[in-house]
Order: sequence, then structure tokens, then C-alpha cells
Amino acid sequence: MNNIKYILMRRGSRLIAIYVVSYLVNTSTVYFQSMTNNRILTPSLLGYDRLYMLIQVVVVMILKQYISNISLFLVCVVVMTLFSTVLYSTILKKVNGDLYILLLIGTLVGTFFGSITSYLQLMMDPNEFSIIQNQGFASFNAINVYVLGIACLLVLPTLVLQAYLSKSHDVVALGQNHAKNLGVNLGRFYKGALVLISIDISIATALVGPISFLGLLTTNLGKEIEPSYRSKDLIFTSTLVSICLLLFAQIVFERILKFNTSITVIINILGGIVFIWLMFKERFND
Repeated sequence: MNNIKYILMRRGSRLIAIYVVSYLVNTSTVYFQSMTNNRILTPSLLGYDRLYMLIQVVVVMILKQYISNISLFLVCVVVMTLFSTVLYSTILKKVNGDLYILLLIGTLVGTFFGSITSYLQLMMDPNEFSIIQNQGFASFNAINVYVLGIACLLVLPTLVLQAYLSKSHDVVALGQNHAKNLGVNLGRFYKGALVLISIDISIATALVGPISFLGLLTTNLGKEIEPSYRSKDLIFTSTLVSICLLLFAQIVFERILKFNTSITVIINILGGIVFIWLMFKERFND
């Protein structure tokens, strides 16, 4: 009986984490691609993954190993959400809504964070480095039940914000010119969408680690299955695709590869293939 409870807790928490991460990643990617009107861009271009790793390294260097999983999760979510929301909302206002400049700045910021992280890792002793060695890879194998519960609670405000933005998103997805002609305040929508993207990516990354290509892969597969501009339809279909893909990758990781690699490697291989396919598809369509 105790074994059954243990198995259900581990498997159940893993399944819930897969669903939560799938929803958050696909929601942020759908909104980001609608903002940029580009199917090959993902929110990872704004440097969220690099910021996550920088936070991990700084926390370990300052506090060593004496920090709980819940505290580390909350630190990552709060810092990533506040920093990205304030930074990119301010930049968006300064550049008068030019998203391409925002992407350029996001790429530069991500490179900057990556350089600082690499420098700090060189200064760490082996014990400290061993603590954050695996933090750069997404993992569903060691999900803390309490951290997962907090993550589920933090998702609730994003549901409200998404419901508020959904109608504007459906118009913006048709094109910026159509949105302007139909009276959508693009500046307000972009700021709200950036807040939503920041919160979603922060929670997902802090919960399981960086998983950059997942959104690109599942959102585009979802668009092929459900060619709709409605955010609810796209997010629902993409989330189902993501859940199936993560379950498949987890089975391969556990049963075939025998835990000898990371689930991130499997996702990145599939995501890279889809990325190349999208590049050639856009080229041939032109």
C-alpha cells in the first residue's frame, strides 16, 4: 500500500508538472508569435533561459547549498518575472512598439547574462559547480510536490490575464494593420502580453529548468493540426501535442536511454528538425 502511494505521488506529480509546463510554454509561445507575426521565434530569444542560469549560479555562490527547493523556486520566479517585465515593458515604450528592436535587445541581454554566468562558473569550486551542473537541463524526475503546488497557484492569475487578453490576441493574430483598423490598442496589448509571457516562462523554467525548443516544436505542430487564429484553440491543441511529446520523450529517456541523457536533448533534437523544416517551408512559400 505504501509503495502504491509512493508511485502515485511520483507519477502523479510528474504528470501534473508536464501538463502545467505544457500549458505555460505554449501559451507564452502562441502570444509571442502573434506579437511578432513570426512562427520561428520563441520567448527564449528574450534571454529567459540565460537569466535563469545566472540566478542559479548567484544563489549557489552566495548561499552555498543551504537553500530549500521552495525558496529557490520563488526566488527564480520573482526575479525573472520582475526583471523581464520591467525591462522589456520599458524598452517597448522607449522604442515606440518596435518589436524587432525588442528582440535585438533581448538577444544582447541573453548573451550578456550567458557571459556573466560562464565567468562566475569559472570562479566556483567543484562542490558549488556540482550543485548547479544539472540545472541547465530540464527534468521531470525530481518534482517537489510543494513546489508544484505553489506553481499551480501561481498559474491562476495567468488564466485571468489570458482571458482578458484573448479577444485582443485573436485580432492581433490577423495582423497589426487589421488590429489597428479594428481599434485594438497595440501598445496596451503588447505590455499585457509581455507580462503574461514573463510570468509563464518564469514559472515553467523555475519548475523544471530551461526547455527552449518545446514551444517552437509543439506550437507549430498545433498550428498544423488546428489552423485557427483563436488563442483558446491554438493553446488547447498545442498543449495536448506538448503533453503527448513530453510523455513520449520521458518514456524514451527512462526505458530506452536508461537515464543516460536529458529529456532536453530529445526535445532539442526534435525541435531543431522542426525549426529547419519551418525555415525551408518559409523559403519555398516565398
